[in-house]
Amino acid sequence: MLTDYKYIAIREEDDGTVTATMRTYEGEITTEDEYRPVGGTETNAPTSELTPVTRYRRTAALEEKTITVASMAQLESSANEELAKDATRTPIDEQTNA
Repeated sequence: MLTDYKYIAIREEDDGTVTATMRTYEGEITTEDEYRPVGGTETNAPTSELTPVTRYRRTAALEEKTITVASMAQLESSANEELAKDATRTPIDEQTNA
């Protein structure tokens, strides 16, 4: 299983410290049929057809965590470290410190 996070709230204090609440999710990369426009634009498509689309889809919310870091510059790295602590799941590529 793959895992990722999404920020729910970010608050920067007067002293520069940052407190963020994030929710972690579990998901998989799957291929499912979705309607896609044929001709025209996304908002003004004359017709649509089912097309297979492959992407990461969240299947379950896992937990909420609150982290505090010294600055906004450290927030993403610290959140990625929190995500990597789960030994039973693999973080999505966009949320690793590699």
